[in-house]
Amino acid sequence: MVAKQEKTTITLPHDLKQRALELKTRLETSLNSLIKKAVEEYIKKEEAERWIKGAEKASKNTSYKKEALEMDVGGQFYEY
Repeated sequence: MVAKQEKTTITLPHDLKQRALELKTRLETSLNSLIKKAVEEYIKKEEAERWIKGAEKASKNTSYKKEALEMDVGGQFYEY
């Protein structure tokens, strides 16, 4: 099944657009594909950073660690 796509308008500074156009030419892809990939990668990076921050916060919370260890029944909890 193909995901539904929506048209989106963005505004870029001239120099950023020029750099994107140069890159899309070098990669032999469309500007649409280049921007789509950039947004996907940015979202992945932000989500990973959010998970890392959450894990760091949880690892400093002794009551959370205690509860998590108590919930662990199959050896799936790892303390980093």
